[in-house]
Amino acid sequence: MIKGTDLSHWNTKVNYDAMVDDGIRFGCLKLGQGKLPKDIMFDTHRKNFNRLQVPWDFYWFCDYRISGVENVKNLLEKANGDFGYNHPVCDLEFFNPWGRPDGAHMRRFALDFFGELEAKTSLLCMFYSNRDMINQIMYQINQNDKNEFLRHELWLATHAQYGNPSPWDKYKLNQYELDLIVSWSNSTVDLNDFNGNEPEYQEFYDTEIIPPFNPTHDEKVEILWRDAKDAGWNMDK
Repeated sequence: MIKGTDLSHWNTKVNYDAMVDDGIRFGCLKLGQGKLPKDIMFDTHRKNFNRLQVPWDFYWFCDYRISGVENVKNLLEKANGDFGYNHPVCDLEFFNPWGRPDGAHMRRFALDFFGELEAKTSLLCMFYSNRDMINQIMYQINQNDKNEFLRHELWLATHAQYGNPSPWDKYKLNQYELDLIVSWSNSTVDLNDFNGNEPEYQEFYDTEIIPPFNPTHDEKVEILWRDAKDAGWNMDK
């Protein structure tokens, strides 16, 4: 498993080094939502992921009470040209206080979001959603709109054990663990699985594969000698 996490304003105290030691290899960081200000922890998360050279992308929690175009406008203001590893995420899910519009409304919202973001940045965003939302969006959808959704990688919210939701034949990320208590964050986190092998992960995040360091006997001796001198040992005796 190639494990990642998503972080937001809830995660105000994160031991990022311990996070990496725990096997986290990519992150999805909340940039913002709707008309609200930028997530207060975004810059802190971003800087530390960059410091540790952990690939990251941001997600935008969509406010479907306003248009997809207006969401993208606000997203672009908050991103200020920094798109991480160039897989921004359209996070579209029902939020009960905002009501539950029908699938046609949500489909139109997503398509407008996709189109506006691509027009302004030339980037194809990922699409985060759950089976309930996807099923409603795909109900009575025409082929052209279906094809447009298929241009966008899917980040599936839980329940990957039930297979890929139609019409995707493969999801890219799966949010397999929700509200997990971990030692490296003051608040719970969600965990994600990259659905692919190591070369596919490297290609997706365009990162260099670093081979494991397997020193020879002489190199091990040299390392021990250097560490001893650094520790203040008198190695000339």
